[in-house]
Amino acid sequence: MSIGERTYYFGRLNIAAMYDNKTEYVINAFRQGVRLEERGNIWEFIDVSRLEYNNDIYIHAFLTKYRKLFPEEIVNPDTSQSEQGVIENLIIAKSSFFLHIKSGTIAYQASSNQIRSKQFDSQFCKLFEKAHNHFFVDTDIQAINERGDFIERINEFQTIKKISFKLHPSNPRSHPIWKSLDDDIKAIGASKYTEEYSSKKDGSNSLNIDRIRLSEEIRSKIEMANDGYGKASFSGLINGEFKTITTSGNPIKATVLIREKVEDVFDSVKSSFDKILRGLIINAVKLENIKYILLSWDFPLSIAIGALLYFLLPETVPNAFAKDVYGVAISILSIIFPLHFAALTIIMSSSDDSFVLFLEEKNRYTAIIFIFRFSLLSLFAALVFSIFAYVNTLVLTVEGFSDQRKYLFSIFASIFSYGLCATLTTTLDAITYGLMRSKFLRAKKATTEAKSNKENK
Repeated sequence: MSIGERTYYFGRLNIAAMYDNKTEYVINAFRQGVRLEERGNIWEFIDVSRLEYNNDIYIHAFLTKYRKLFPEEIVNPDTSQSEQGVIENLIIAKSSFFLHIKSGTIAYQASSNQIRSKQFDSQFCKLFEKAHNHFFVDTDIQAINERGDFIERINEFQTIKKISFKLHPSNPRSHPIWKSLDDDIKAIGASKYTEEYSSKKDGSNSLNIDRIRLSEEIRSKIEMANDGYGKASFSGLINGEFKTITTSGNPIKATVLIREKVEDVFDSVKSSFDKILRGLIINAVKLENIKYILLSWDFPLSIAIGALLYFLLPETVPNAFAKDVYGVAISILSIIFPLHFAALTIIMSSSDDSFVLFLEEKNRYTAIIFIFRFSLLSLFAALVFSIFAYVNTLVLTVEGFSDQRKYLFSIFASIFSYGLCATLTTTLDAITYGLMRSKFLRAKKATTEAKSNKENK
């Protein structure tokens, strides 16, 4: 690393506390101006500022270590002699950090001599808890690690004697890999989850390594710890030596150029924040949308229609009948497809930013666009398959075949029926969209009127 560069390490600030508004609760901790005195040094958050990016709030500040009175050799200009003096409030070291309040993702500097990584974690949490008078608040910072690296390191063990997990529930969203585990912890109402696997104390055996490697449950706990919601550790023999590895060993980091303005430094770490937040939020949203499609009534119904026709139809279907059905399907889909595309275009173009943000608070806008997009692709696939089936039937007829196998007709029936059902579903979603927009406009009008009345008073 060159002299003009600094490295930011990424972690997760886990807060176990009672609060109504997390944003206000976190911001208040930095407004208090609390100080912590240890071993002659004073610790404090200084130069606190607020940043906004992608409609989310970030805090930037310095965790600072300084001395109230610092003895130092100085020059007396009256005598031109050196003498022992005292410098007040001399900064020994300070670590810059950026905190994404909603997810607790934190990027911070750590030096090898004055404020090491573990010391930053410890002192930050002590100050945060002191700012809230230690009233039912417990915090810690866990490293966010590169996904997959820890799993690969487990393969180095010849024997594993002990596995331990210390996890926290996520806030606000979880990753699909460990969502089920996270939901269980939240449902129980636990602020922490601790688990340990140990082999027999006499050392006569090891934990089952093959089972550990194949266990989806253990993998989900490892990945949850990797994402900064706790810590996982494995102990055992590697190359004949007893070693312990933890998920905090390979944190995500970003190397940036030294800048005078906080905003310029923030621009350099934004991509790393985006990478981490996309991994937690976008993947989870996509998984929920896919689950919605698979569990919705139209998908199993279309499969059932195709399966029912396959079992009820004779082994072959007359080409003349099949060609007429394919032709009708092409005509219907040719009308529906452009109308559906137009409806999607209207929804995307007619939404103002404030309404989109209102829907996106619970990922509704993303879900609506995803479902419309999926339905549009389904209609296109149904149209293409219908054309293929129609052309295939014409070819069979020209070659002198009067019938075709029923499997092609059954597949067509499933795809075509799903396209129609998906169109009905998205039409109902469009109606819901309109109702929500009406609700939003009424609420916006009421808020504006209330604000106007307050100003008039």
